[in-house]
Amino acid sequence: MNDNKILGIIKEPGQKARAFSIENELRAMQKAVDGYIQAIPVTETVRLICNEEGKQLGMEHNFFLDVDGMTVKFAAEPGPNTVSEIVGPALFLQLDWERGEFESMDLDVMGELLNQLWALRARRAR
Repeated sequence: MNDNKILGIIKEPGQKARAFSIENELRAMQKAVDGYIQAIPVTETVRLICNEEGKQLGMEHNFFLDVDGMTVKFAAEPGPNTVSEIVGPALFLQLDWERGEFESMDLDVMGELLNQLWALRARRAR
């Protein structure tokens, strides 16, 4: 893989989440979410990157974020713990705290997140 490319997850509205690679640059992330980015902590090292103005721009619904104590969960429908609706494309990238930049996602972390996101799709299909 190119030194400047990192591995992460992308979840587009109505699509199954999948692994993808992206240039580790602001412009590439902005292009992937169709605008200015917003980074939302999902875990200590994983950030959800979405379009900061997505709701104002009328972007298509993707999923809901719920918070249960200190745990962020993904939901197909809003509930009592819903804190935000994610619209438009969503990227999941891993943060390297020491360097202060994103890095390729650990494969175990990627597997856990993909399973959660795939379960979300299965719940919505019911």
